[in-house]
Amino acid sequence: MQKTVLWSYIFIICLVAGLIGLYSIKISHHYHIQEFQDYVIKEGNMISKYLNMIYDIETEDVTKIDNFIKQTANDLELCITIIDKNGNVISSSEKNLYDINQKNMPEVQSALKGETIKIIRKNEIYNQEYIYIAMPITLNFETVVLCFSLPLLQ
Repeated sequence: MQKTVLWSYIFIICLVAGLIGLYSIKISHHYHIQEFQDYVIKEGNMISKYLNMIYDIETEDVTKIDNFIKQTANDLELCITIIDKNGNVISSSEKNLYDINQKNMPEVQSALKGETIKIIRKNEIYNQEYIYIAMPITLNFETVVLCFSLPLLQ
């Protein structure tokens, strides 16, 4: 009888410890995602300021912007895309995004309304969960979307 009670207590203690461990992992995961998103928004604000300095208004040449976006995306290890108000890609660190209109993406729609949005959704191209952060910025006196993305499990 005492052995049964002892094993019951051990089982309950292990069960509670396991549940606490799982809950801690979930909280930690959520915290790290939130910290990452906040970091990317700060980077986005700095990128926005720099883009306006390097954009050639007279020729509307985006070569410098393309080079900067590709280098910055490489440094930050994430995808960066600039999208105009019609959903067309102005510049992207990913080559396969230029032919895809982005206007119907939820993060782009929100950013075009003036909101900075952070969402996690499935990327249809790669069939994987991604973190998306989109923010409205001004480039050449027009509102465009600066969008960051990163696979959730990397």
